[in-house]
Amino acid sequence: MRTRMAVLVVLGLVALSGNGRAAEDRFGAIAAASDGSFGYAYDHDSRAAAESAALAKCGSYKCVVKVWFKNNCAAYARGRKGVEGWAWSATRAGAESRAVDECSSRGQGCEVVCWACNGN
Repeated sequence: MRTRMAVLVVLGLVALSGNGRAAEDRFGAIAAASDGSFGYAYDHDSRAAAESAALAKCGSYKCVVKVWFKNNCAAYARGRKGVEGWAWSATRAGAESRAVDECSSRGQGCEVVCWACNGN
């Protein structure tokens, strides 16, 4: 009887969890354009939703998604003469550092333009 009850409890919890995807999966994205526009999104239910929101916030038809991330943080950096870099990491500091490093490998004067972290 106890085994049967435990199985029923587990099945009930699985049913309540929704679509089977882990509840902690949250998605974000950063979009940017060569004209200086950028947009970001975080804490969305899917990659597609995050990318769409970042593009909508970017405000230029020239915007493209530079980076998307799941259950992490991301950052986007720009430097002189249009060089850019982007990265994701478990922390904001890690994402910013990696984005600046990536940008700096292509040129000079790189600084973080924007960052975003999912709430998990």
